[in-house]
Amino acid sequence: MRHQAHIVKIAIPPVRRVTYVKQYAIQPATLEFNAEGTPVSRDFDDVYFSNDNGLEETRYVFLGGNRLAERFPVHSHPLFIVAESGFGTGLNFLTLWQAFDGFRSAHPQATLQRLHFISFEKFPLTRDDLALAHQHWPELAPWAEQLQAQWPLPLPGCHRLLLDRGRVTLDLWFGDINELTDQLDATLNQTVDAWFLDGFAPAKNPDMWTPNLFNAMARLARPGATLATFTSAGFVRRGLQEAGFTMQKRKGFGRKREMLCGVMEQHLMPTLSAPWFYRSGSEKRETAIIGGGIASALLSLALLRRGWQVTLYCADDQPAQGASGNRQGALYPLLSKHDAAINRFFPTAFTFARRLYDALPVSFDHDWCGVTQLGWDEKSQQKIAQMLSLALPAGLASALNAEEAEQAVGVTTRCGGITYPAGGWLCPEQLTRAVIALATEQGLQTRFRHTLTS
Repeated sequence: MRHQAHIVKIAIPPVRRVTYVKQYAIQPATLEFNAEGTPVSRDFDDVYFSNDNGLEETRYVFLGGNRLAERFPVHSHPLFIVAESGFGTGLNFLTLWQAFDGFRSAHPQATLQRLHFISFEKFPLTRDDLALAHQHWPELAPWAEQLQAQWPLPLPGCHRLLLDRGRVTLDLWFGDINELTDQLDATLNQTVDAWFLDGFAPAKNPDMWTPNLFNAMARLARPGATLATFTSAGFVRRGLQEAGFTMQKRKGFGRKREMLCGVMEQHLMPTLSAPWFYRSGSEKRETAIIGGGIASALLSLALLRRGWQVTLYCADDQPAQGASGNRQGALYPLLSKHDAAINRFFPTAFTFARRLYDALPVSFDHDWCGVTQLGWDEKSQQKIAQMLSLALPAGLASALNAEEAEQAVGVTTRCGGITYPAGGWLCPEQLTRAVIALATEQGLQTRFRHTLTS
């Protein structure tokens, strides 16, 4: 039996209008399609990919320019990290993912097992425009459809997409790359294996092509990392050289005379700033998790996907015997105008959770029926007004008047509120047990009826 997770409290107080400063919002790309069907940015008056053959240009410039076909088989780590400026339509990512799938099929026993792609986009496409652009490349449809299914809402910051059952991780950063690279965790320094320096042409978008970006690329690149870009502009080559890359020109694709490739041959010494919770690393990839609830289950699965050996200890005789044993829990984001950290964390965490639950290959009772909170008194109305002032996408949260609220929840409310259309409910007990069973199939060791003492 399915139950709606709407919160209903009835009252008829007047609505007070409260004004708050809106947070920084992400503006979607405004584009049109030219006679060849190629998407063109109205803001930058430039195409997203070549009219001639964008797919082959991507293979030549970014995969070929970084020598990925020859590097994958001899890569000495289980993870290969690629970073990119300008996600656009996702053509570079989809082409790389297709090539990585081909490599994994041909070399199932290779050391390299997982791909991590980090990309930045100031003006993300809408899901509809993304799907329309992807029609150009029917051969990429199996990968494009997975990307479209998980395409995030236009919220600022990082959106993590787990694809191909966790073998491919896509981190999409929405915002200005020159600001976002300064926010990256220091643990990413000297980890990037290859850079795709893409985006609109320097003449069309000079604000992106800055010394700050080039220095960030060098800081993130591991020794031996490569880069490739379609442009051969002199200031780009000189800027990358000054940042630490060894640069050379290469024949451009098609009618383009030249492009640039580079290698990080130096070993830069980044400034390290350890957070308060920092602990020195360990060569061992073994961990113990204590508890049998939803957090332990999902953490176990995440670590197993990263190649860890995980043992779960629980004093109970089976999973989900505590708070995770509830039969029904509502899922919606916690919003707060007065706490910037909460407001950054929870909308992104909520959308990640929805993508994760939808992609898990397990069954559990749930219904994404939407969640509605009602402004049933003056205090709740003021709180809702604060939440609505955050300028969040309608796909995450939007206002309801009294008539709309009554239609949404199916009872008489006599007041409006806020609705979370992507919210709903799930059964934590079933989800916890299903995830632990899945993790066990992937190597999780469980120790139930096991009490640990210090």
